[in-house]
Amino acid sequence: MKFSKLNIIFISVVFASVIFYSFLLFGVPFILNSGFMLKKYENLIAEKMGFPVNIEGFRFKTNPNLSFDVKVNKVLSQTDKGVD
Repeated sequence: MKFSKLNIIFISVVFASVIFYSFLLFGVPFILNSGFMLKKYENLIAEKMGFPVNIEGFRFKTNPNLSFDVKVNKVLSQTDKGVD
């Protein structure tokens, strides 16, 4: 079977799209759920709010239609008055 240049380009584009889609579906949640990123989220919120923040039970999930869900069990903060 002989492939023309057009067939090879089409197969390459489809293959690249499948790899990109798989990365969005499986790679992005793996990275965003990591402890390293969780610390970045806590630091960003603490910087904006002006007091320390602790996030518990953070979960980021992508869906097959490329929408996403973020679930958080608890967000704990500590101010001068005590724990909120």
